[in-house]
Amino acid sequence: MTDPDGLAELRRLGARSVPVLSRGDDWIFAQNIGHVVMFLGLDEPTGPVLPPDALMQRLRLFLRTAIAIVPQMPDALLAKDVPNRPRSYIALAHHLFRIPEGMLEVAAGATLTNDMLTGGPPP
Repeated sequence: MTDPDGLAELRRLGARSVPVLSRGDDWIFAQNIGHVVMFLGLDEPTGPVLPPDALMQRLRLFLRTAIAIVPQMPDALLAKDVPNRPRSYIALAHHLFRIPEGMLEVAAGATLTNDMLTGGPPP
């Protein structure tokens, strides 16, 4: 995200966030290993799909960790970007909770939207 040429290439492709895997003008959002394997044409297993109770256990651990680390962000830095990332500390803190919230909304039947993944904190 700090390479201007790389950012320009992402925009040219139409990608709005990372991680992205591209080949020529074809690209995918590369957060799903199954999509990556398919995009690359590999015949590889992608690992087990976790059952809902295991996913919830991981979500609880993630949220407990986020709750513990967000208060460690210095107030004086909240409006500043985190190192090597064009995202402020306050936006990162929001993102830590918005992504799981969005995934729970999708699990309950909502349609996944880009705003669920990239939307910033309310004003």
